[in-house]
Amino acid sequence: MSKNYKDLMAEMPKIAEVVKQFPESMQEQVFNRLVNEFSGIEPNSKGPIEETQAQNQSRVNNQPNTPSDLKGICTIRGDEYHLTVRDLKAENAKDAAKRLTYVLIYSYMQSMNSDSVSRKIIITPHLIKWRLNSGNSRGIIANDRGIIKNGDLYSLDYHAEEEAKAFIGQIKDNELTGKWIPGSSSRKKSSSNEKTRDGGTSKTKSSGLKHLKDLNLSPSGKQSFEEFKKEKRPTNQNHKCVVAIYYLTKILGLKKVSIDHVYSVFKAASWPIPSDFPNRLHQAGTAGHLDTVDKENYRVTNTGENLVEFKLPKK
Repeated sequence: MSKNYKDLMAEMPKIAEVVKQFPESMQEQVFNRLVNEFSGIEPNSKGPIEETQAQNQSRVNNQPNTPSDLKGICTIRGDEYHLTVRDLKAENAKDAAKRLTYVLIYSYMQSMNSDSVSRKIIITPHLIKWRLNSGNSRGIIANDRGIIKNGDLYSLDYHAEEEAKAFIGQIKDNELTGKWIPGSSSRKKSSSNEKTRDGGTSKTKSSGLKHLKDLNLSPSGKQSFEEFKKEKRPTNQNHKCVVAIYYLTKILGLKKVSIDHVYSVFKAASWPIPSDFPNRLHQAGTAGHLDTVDKENYRVTNTGENLVEFKLPKK
């Protein structure tokens, strides 16, 4: 049975006398062996000395640090996390709340070697700082299925992590500019030469899109888009985007769908073109119907498939 700490300290002078009788190169090994034997530790087990050394090394190996891909996103000072983002490249407050939360969770976990993030200690204070701690923002976060919640501790699922990485890439792109300003419902004024995070310029969000006239929406042996449109009867622009991409991927079988494909479907259907087409697709993605991480390959999510297959047309 292991002796208690006081007994070990009382025995320490005798152990020290024995250790002195050995060459200096062996003294540490002898000391550890004697302490372990006195404590009742098996020879091949880690005793108090080795355990402490192992714990110290573990702390060194796992100490917080800022990964190279997060430079400009966050920094670690001592053992404290600091977000250094200045512009979330967000379209509006709703978009900003999601971006801030995703980037916070992802960057904190990566830089602090943590499995989760405290909502009360980390997320809420940052929402307050960015003036995003509103009922709407809290509702968005509470209902976001990409955020894994375990009481106060939050983490991201695989798809949300990929979206967080995309947000970080946009934040670090100095040529992109966001529209949303913290604490204001107004949008940033940008020059006609500033590139937006959706790839266009601030003046011409939809005018630069290309009409793919060779896109066949009446293929032989398959349902035409005109028939599909009449069957599903989408009534708003978000649903029209989802119906268009569903048709292109699930019925036409296109491997990749760009914004030009969706624009071409709108033209063929004689649907009004959104003034900001990239943002309209992004909003459909925020609603959970589209995967908009890859701007050259828009996809319908499971939620979007359920919308088209079971909920349209609206009764």
